[in-house]
Amino acid sequence: MQTLVELLVELKALVATDSRDKLDRINKLFDNPKNPAEFEVGRYFVAKMLTPDVEDRLTSPDPKQRKLAVTTARLVFPRTRVARALRQLFNDPDLEVRATTRATVRGLGLAAVAPAGVRERTSDGAGGYDAVAWAFGMFANEWKAQRKPRAPARFDALAKFKLPKLAAAKDVATSSVSPSKISTR
Repeated sequence: MQTLVELLVELKALVATDSRDKLDRINKLFDNPKNPAEFEVGRYFVAKMLTPDVEDRLTSPDPKQRKLAVTTARLVFPRTRVARALRQLFNDPDLEVRATTRATVRGLGLAAVAPAGVRERTSDGAGGYDAVAWAFGMFANEWKAQRKPRAPARFDALAKFKLPKLAAAKDVATSSVSPSKISTR
């Protein structure tokens, strides 16, 4: 277990490097939920310094980098900055990034990651949250009006194959039709 001073020295050295794995290493430091409360000072210490790196990764074309940025934002940033970062990736085209983002929103208890809507007004005059566009365009087949499917055409096998109507299952054994008379054509 590190002391606060050792943690701050290590974080300062990690943030100063240009290494591609520095966010992974910082995430490993803060990922343990059993860390002492003093680690919150370390989070505050690196949050401002990591903002440019996380913002670069949020806009990266690589989904792994965007997922890493979501994890770093969750572990390091304060709630308002996390909400700002997650708003960008809430409707990400990559399923894994979108799932990670939405799980993070649920896990942090963020009620809305969208800014207040201008079309909706609450009773006190403040703008409500416009939730319509959050998932717009996803799962489009669920949003279409579905027509009622047509009933299948009845296939009259009894008439076609000249079979007797049976009232119950026991009538099968007493049927007078032999299997050789039944044609499958």
